[in-house]
Amino acid sequence: MGIRDWLRTGRRVANAAQTRVAAEPEYSVPVSAANASESKPANVVAAERDAKSALSALADIVDQESLARVASTAALAAVRKAAIDRLTDDEILVRIADSDSDVGVRQRAVKRIASPSILARVALTTGDVGLGKTAVRRLGATNLLADVARSASLRAVAQQAVAAIKDEDLLKDVAVGTGDRSVAKAAVKKISDQRILVDVAGAAADEIVCRTAVKRLRDDDFLFDVVRHNGSIDVRRSAAAKLHDQASLAKLAAIETDTEIRRAAVARLGDEQALFEVAARDSESELRLTATGRIEQQATLIRLATESAHDDTRLAAVRRVHDRSVLTEVAKTDVDPQVRCSAAHRVRNRLMLTAIAENGRYPDARAIAVRKLKDTTHMASIATGDADPQVRKAAVCKLDNQELLCAIARIDEDWRVRCAAVERIQNTEELCEHAKNDDSWQVRAVAVARIDDRATLVNRAKWDKEWQVRKAALKLLDDQTLLANRVKNDEDWGVRRVAVHKLTDQLLLANRAQWDEDARVRRAAVARLTDDVILAKIARSDPDRSVQADAVVRLDSLTSQPGPSHK
Repeated sequence: MGIRDWLRTGRRVANAAQTRVAAEPEYSVPVSAANASESKPANVVAAERDAKSALSALADIVDQESLARVASTAALAAVRKAAIDRLTDDEILVRIADSDSDVGVRQRAVKRIASPSILARVALTTGDVGLGKTAVRRLGATNLLADVARSASLRAVAQQAVAAIKDEDLLKDVAVGTGDRSVAKAAVKKISDQRILVDVAGAAADEIVCRTAVKRLRDDDFLFDVVRHNGSIDVRRSAAAKLHDQASLAKLAAIETDTEIRRAAVARLGDEQALFEVAARDSESELRLTATGRIEQQATLIRLATESAHDDTRLAAVRRVHDRSVLTEVAKTDVDPQVRCSAAHRVRNRLMLTAIAENGRYPDARAIAVRKLKDTTHMASIATGDADPQVRKAAVCKLDNQELLCAIARIDEDWRVRCAAVERIQNTEELCEHAKNDDSWQVRAVAVARIDDRATLVNRAKWDKEWQVRKAALKLLDDQTLLANRVKNDEDWGVRRVAVHKLTDQLLLANRAQWDEDARVRRAAVARLTDDVILAKIARSDPDRSVQADAVVRLDSLTSQPGPSHK
């Protein structure tokens, strides 16, 4: 008979007994001549208020029904306990345990119950924690403990049952079968058998319980089994985080589809070849870089720097490679600009830098090598012979040979290279020539900024076709006639504003402050104007609010100055 059948039978018996007691003032036991003499003492004992007398009278009672009457109705708890100690009917004991008002009596009744199934029934259904725990202790190591642990109405009783279970298969049944998480976790924490823990991790409905089982796993083979076959991704990830076996970690890093699990595997992986495989071939950039960062051997890093198809992996490897010849080769040939430039920056050897500067496949790496070289032996040939202007410019910046610089400034087809040459030329006539005749305004502007020949500067300020050159020249001149000419006639507002900044003629400043077509020029003129009448007019009537505001500020500043009013 199962525990559920026992429960149903027990309830029917208890209900029938309660109905019988309610209908009859005394137990409905046939009173024969043999026991008639005992019924009176039972009534007397039950009503007795003196414990000593009641216990003395109780000693003469041997009939179970009379003992049951005393155990159920005696006024004194001590008498009821003494009667219970001689009762053998488990059903009567259950009834007393359910109904007596004294906790000690109830406990005494439970302790007298001999039937495991009835004890289990008490443990399952009682609302009294103490009774439930007492019933569990009386059960001993029986399979009924698992039923109590799974289904007891009180958590504390269920946990007491778990504490009493020794059989790990029964503990597994509790962990998988109970709906109470804390009870299930308590059961799992008592399991040490690794295979049973794997079963719990796979069968428990509560994911927290599954993960608790995984936490108790120590065997890498079982952990790997969970990672590969468990239905919960979080449980699989928990198992992966505990793996130490390098072969298992390598396999997960190679074949697992979940990125988090691969990440956990790579983070604990130490095998260089396995790390190389991840770093060189994994589809996730983060994992490739993590694997690269865990590689220690230079030979493996060199393989990655030269063989990986992924730019980010090669870059990470290059940053940790120490072999100068490898770095030189990468700087000369790698297809990714970040990789080759990183390699070029790490090369310090003169001969290797020269090799990159002269034979590198890509101009960015060649330019880096040129800039890093302190030896200028090869600079002339690079400055005149490299196909790329940024490389030639880098080489020109290292040259001091004036004749060569002048030649480059005249014949190089790229204006950036010619600018670099002009910036290093010392000959004034050569600079004046470039200021007037170079095809590129950038070169002319650089040349203008480096000369002090007034005639050339005036010529450029008036006649250069590009405003940038005229502006550069005008910044170096203080000739008021020329400034007046430019402030009235130059078509570019920027040039006119430079002229205004240097102009001293108040009449011309007043003219520009009121009539220049560009508000930026008018604002510059207002800032130098001292005529408060004109400033007041501008503050009232200029079409641009910023000019009006500047006029007000200028008026305020003039008013605050000591001395006579400005007229």
